[in-house]
Amino acid sequence: MKRIILLFKSILCLTVLSSCAVSEDDNSSTRGGKEFTGPLISGIYEFDSYAELESFYEVYRIKNTEEFLVLNLDSLEHDVEYYFVSGGVNSHVIHEKTYDYDFPNPSFVISIDGMSLYLFDISQVDRPDDPNHFVQADESDDYRYHFYIDEFEVGMLQSENMVEADLIDYLDNEFIKAFDNI
Repeated sequence: MKRIILLFKSILCLTVLSSCAVSEDDNSSTRGGKEFTGPLISGIYEFDSYAELESFYEVYRIKNTEEFLVLNLDSLEHDVEYYFVSGGVNSHVIHEKTYDYDFPNPSFVISIDGMSLYLFDISQVDRPDDPNHFVQADESDDYRYHFYIDEFEVGMLQSENMVEADLIDYLDNEFIKAFDNI
């Protein structure tokens, strides 16, 4: 039985090591001619300010069809952090912090004092001149606030506590401003 467990562990280690191997490639655009050929992972880029996020988003838009209403919340009197998340990314993309890449399953999340504002893909949203917008509260288990432009959900704020109406109105206005600027 010990031999079977040791054999299983050895196979598992070889599989993991070979999937994270580094290959030599003189034509590689990565550091020192070494290209990381690691597994597909979920990657997260963190941005400390809207300016950093905006720099990323300008490059992101070149190769990606998904669009998001990225909001500038730097003026809020709350702690704000911006995140880009993509699942199914080759590990070297995340390791190298590559921006110029066609990201599968992209999403953006803005953390506001521990609350999470999820931004949704708007590439299929019609762009009327005077869109309807509204917020729908969902207070079942968690406090969730869904932001809509016409019938499309463009974002969702999730919190452990009820959120002040002023913050909800502010975010709604920021979604409309961002929508008007695309």
